[in-house]
This record gives sequence, C-alpha cells and structure tokens, in this order.
Amino acid sequence: MMELPEAMSLAKQINNHVVGKKIKKVISKQSEHKFTWYYGSPERYQEQLMDLTIDSAKGFGSFLEVSAEKMRILYNEGINLRLIKDKQQLPKKHQLVLAFTDNTFLSASVHM
Repeated sequence: MMELPEAMSLAKQINNHVVGKKIKKVISKQSEHKFTWYYGSPERYQEQLMDLTIDSAKGFGSFLEVSAEKMRILYNEGINLRLIKDKQQLPKKHQLVLAFTDNTFLSASVHM
C-alpha cells in the first residue's frame, strides 16, 4: 500500500521533473491487470488528456494526485511510476503511459 511518505516523495519528484510537460499521447490498457481500476472509459483518456499540461502533483493519504489543467490523474497502491527518456525503455507491460511533447514518458505499471 502506498503510504503518505511515498505519496509525498512521488509528488515532489513529479513537481520537479514533470510539471510543465504537455501530453501528446495517452496509452491505456496496454496490458490488462486485475488490480487496475480506471475511472470512466480508459479508451477516452487520449481525447480527455491530449494537449493538456501537467500543473502539479500532491500526495495525500495513500494517493498521488497529478493535475493536468482541468483533469486529475489519481494513482494509488501497487503503482510503479517511472519517468522514461527513451521510448525503447518503456516496460512491455504497463497500464497507463503519458507521452509528452519533449519525447519523455510517464509510465504507470501495477505490481501486486
């Protein structure tokens, strides 16, 4: 389970390295995982998040909330987030990837 210190640490890292990046593509449900829960239809994430800029991140309780203008992306326990600078380094199995206009990626994989 993600504890508050981990959520706060991840938020700090997002604020230092991801804030200001613009989303150009979203890949959702690349690999099915029974402990991955999506809000709404993940097939619509591309249209909902494309061209939005990451504003901030904050940790609270066991959650990490990433703000992208009008949208919020909420991560919880079991998530492994990685900022990736080379597309070749993307994990083969992931549940959500945000591709940014600077050709970096925020990859989320569930491990439970």
